[in-house]
Amino acid sequence: FMIDKGFRDGVEIGNGIILSGNVLVGKVKDVLEKESRVMLITSTQSRVTVASEDGKARGVVVGSASGFLNLDLVLKDDELISGQILLSSGLDGAVARGFLVGEVGEITNEDSAPFKKAAVRPFFSLRDLKQIFVLVK
Repeated sequence: FMIDKGFRDGVEIGNGIILSGNVLVGKVKDVLEKESRVMLITSTQSRVTVASEDGKARGVVVGSASGFLNLDLVLKDDELISGQILLSSGLDGAVARGFLVGEVGEITNEDSAPFKKAAVRPFFSLRDLKQIFVLVK
């Protein structure tokens, strides 16, 4: 979606987009003079490194067509539990650490797979996007 702030307002590609309450919703994909395009974390092109609130699990959240998120690349030894809160980890260098991403749902841990996976419910819906904040540097 588009926002009415652009490079004249200090917006840059990669800036995080949040809601009040520090909920991560996306990042700036393209910037023009007076407007910018935002890619939501629920987009299939989105990747965000995350860690559980208690620090016991780390992975990468990928968007999906369903509007939910998919958690992948979680080490087998990491403690992943349904209901855990996921925060941005900052390891990808794109989004700062500590923003709320979602809540872990159903977990998949197949013996033959190298990593654990899980469904994640994001902490926002499209109707929440009436007022957003751009994290400028």
